[in-house]
Amino acid sequence: MIFRTPFDKIMHNCGIVAGALLLSIYACEGANTTKPLGSSDGIDREAPSVPLGLSADATSDSAMSVAWSPSTDNVGVEGYRIYRDGAAVGLAASASYLDTGLAAGTSYSYQVSAFDTSGNESARSSPATGTTSGGIATGYIYKVGPGRQ
Repeated sequence: MIFRTPFDKIMHNCGIVAGALLLSIYACEGANTTKPLGSSDGIDREAPSVPLGLSADATSDSAMSVAWSPSTDNVGVEGYRIYRDGAAVGLAASASYLDTGLAAGTSYSYQVSAFDTSGNESARSSPATGTTSGGIATGYIYKVGPGRQ
């Protein structure tokens, strides 16, 4: 086959090869010389952007609402992995997560990473810290025993 380009170069022996996730087009200049246009193997190797603007706010004495700005990716973000105090605790499909079953009056540090359908994962976000409400009040003296109120 012979194709004319907008730059008036003659293209020889050009082919279209179906890749794993996308169509790859090979342009050839001269005999047996191939130059891939874009990703030649159709494999996504690009990780999503790091989630930004992370916040952690107590919604009760046992729950924390974690939110962030959505990440971007060349093929699309599949979801987010949420870390509490360094350990993965859940997944979210959108840019927010409700962490429940927490201890009252306790401080927690959160980070989030984004991942795509190819398994590429971003670095973790900067941490955000929040403290659940409730717990024992400090600065008070409690008298315990018979006749004490």
